[in-house]
Amino acid sequence: MNRRGLTAIGTWIYVDDEDSYGRWRPCMVILRDKMPAKGPKAAKPCVVLMDNAWWWSDRIGDPRRVAHVVTAFLDNLGLDPYEAEDHARVIDIVLENLDALITMPPPPADLVVGNNKVAEISIRDSFGHTTEAEV
Repeated sequence: MNRRGLTAIGTWIYVDDEDSYGRWRPCMVILRDKMPAKGPKAAKPCVVLMDNAWWWSDRIGDPRRVAHVVTAFLDNLGLDPYEAEDHARVIDIVLENLDALITMPPPPADLVVGNNKVAEISIRDSFGHTTEAEV
């Protein structure tokens, strides 16, 4: 879903830590629609893990944690951490896509057995340069 210059994509991420024992987990990736003028490596994708989706809940969430995450996301996306509108943009896109994240099905079988590329992404910066990658 696209919202005010940001796009949210539902996908899976391989988490290999003590708690997960190496497994594919649903996640939401947030990207800018247009790269900042600093070049294609300036903005980084931001990931909301299924395991942390509860942080964003109006009823049981963790507003302090969300505030820290949003500030980091703004930095990664090349947005202004001092601009309230940018904070609202990030929070809005996450909240609008939480249901989609929570209801994501298990990963496709070919992803689980080792074909780790699930999408192609093309990003065009403000100079017209395009960067493409398989993710």
